[in-house]
Formats: sequence, structure tokens, C-alpha cells
Amino acid sequence: MLDPAAPPHLRKSSLNAGRPLLPVELCGLTYETGGKRVIDGVNARIEEPGITVVMGPNGAGKSVLLRLMHGLIAPSDGEILWARLRPNRELARRRGRCCFAVRPRAISGMLSH
Repeated sequence: MLDPAAPPHLRKSSLNAGRPLLPVELCGLTYETGGKRVIDGVNARIEEPGITVVMGPNGAGKSVLLRLMHGLIAPSDGEILWARLRPNRELARRRGRCCFAVRPRAISGMLSH
């Protein structure tokens, strides 16, 4: 609840905009598309700030997992919690400050030697 009488730097919302986004928790996360289960019951927790790497072979679901975590697509089942909160508009704005990077694939015919 915002206190309009408080100075701007001391006002706090119920989400506390200065609060960290971590931990991010994936609880039974499942995603199906076209009759195929791409993500199947993933449980994970990222607690510490820093760099987290998601690795796996082509087609393993890494990009889908990152899209789910960032709220670009909705899970078929399970939930994603950011700082123990379900996603909403304020969390989406704060999550927008996170960076998910995907390494581009090199095409050998386009590389100069």
C-alpha cells in the first residue's frame, strides 16, 4: 500500500520495487504444444545473483524454458515464482531488467578465415 504522505524515496508498494527478483522458482513447470510435451515437470530454484547457464543439446527445450520464465509464453501446468510472488504487471516490468542471452549459431559458410 502506498503512503502518499511519505517522501517519494520512502514510499513502499506491496511489492517493494527495491526488492530483489530472486529467488526464481520453477515448480512442476510443464509446457505442451502441438500435442508434444516440450518441458516436463521441471523443478528448479535460482537463488544467487550472477550468471546462470542453461545447457543442453539442440531441441532440449532451453529456449522454451527461458521464454516461460520471462513470461513470453504461458505454462501448460506448474508455476513460476519470482521472489516468491506470482507474476503480475509490476513483476513483469522488473523482470524486463533481466537479460536472457542466447548464443547465436555460427554458419560455417559465412565465416571468414
